[in-house]
Amino acid sequence: MPSATITAVVVAHGSAEGLGPTLDALRHQTRALREIIVVDNHPQQPVVAMLSTAEDLAVIANPANTGYGGGNALGASRARSDYLLFINPDAQAAPELCAQLAHELDQDDAVAICGAQILLPDGRCNAGENPLHFTGLSWSGRFGELAEHGQARDALAVSGACLMVRAAAFRELGGFTIPYFLYCEDTDLCWRARLRGWRVRFVPRATVVHQYEFNRGRAKWRHLERNRLLMVLANYESPTLVRALPALLFTEVGLWAVACRDGWVAEKRHSYTDIFRLRSWLRRQRAEVQRQREVRDQVLLREMAGRLDSSPLMSGFAARLLSGLYDRYRSYLLRASA
Repeated sequence: MPSATITAVVVAHGSAEGLGPTLDALRHQTRALREIIVVDNHPQQPVVAMLSTAEDLAVIANPANTGYGGGNALGASRARSDYLLFINPDAQAAPELCAQLAHELDQDDAVAICGAQILLPDGRCNAGENPLHFTGLSWSGRFGELAEHGQARDALAVSGACLMVRAAAFRELGGFTIPYFLYCEDTDLCWRARLRGWRVRFVPRATVVHQYEFNRGRAKWRHLERNRLLMVLANYESPTLVRALPALLFTEVGLWAVACRDGWVAEKRHSYTDIFRLRSWLRRQRAEVQRQREVRDQVLLREMAGRLDSSPLMSGFAARLLSGLYDRYRSYLLRASA
């Protein structure tokens, strides 16, 4: 579909000044965008009045801060294109970004999502093809390594800092998981797309420069832990959940130890409170994911990580030891689900 149109959706939260380079880069793509939609997700510090009213730019004032998923859902609901480009407000796209990502969607209708290589300002890798551990842990793939220049390839998860989605597939999947608010929405969307039988592609030659900062307060851990567990509870088949339960409980013990070490015990505790509060939504979400699934867990378990020694949570001898145990457990899950 070489003539497919593209809408970029950018969720802003706060200052409009940082949006300038992001919007300029989107306007200078070698494959032009049909429109750019900026969702103003900060009612107390609106950016609407600070942005120019260019023909290619629509600014939507969100009456409440609904997070990454909610803001992007609002923008996507107004989009008129075949493809949706979701990009962070602090990410600057290389001129070939849209052409590289859209090319993958043009070539194969089975491809639903394409992710870019996210670079740090110094040119090293920030994220891209992100590992997904079978316990739901996920982290930035190849973080801090030299930029990659390889060919596009199938992936299990790509980064929400910049990804392109086929609009029809996005609607069929129900979009991002809005109750997550922040974090894991990208991983969850890719996981659900793969369960539907669609392909996810990582495109290293499609690059953006991202002003990345991991440490954004302890509240981040509340979102990460809550959403990791919601994702696992909704997306796995029941037999897989039962078989994985010992590893999941062991992981909880380990994460409590990390939370005690790093000072986010309250956030870990609140993540459980949030899950209880969202229990009705979780039942509905799980029922819908299982109803739509066309791919067994065994297929995805082959691609999920078993080792943890590349995770930022762990390092050294303990990581190597536990990684070996986790990897054996993943092998058990694969055999049991055969």
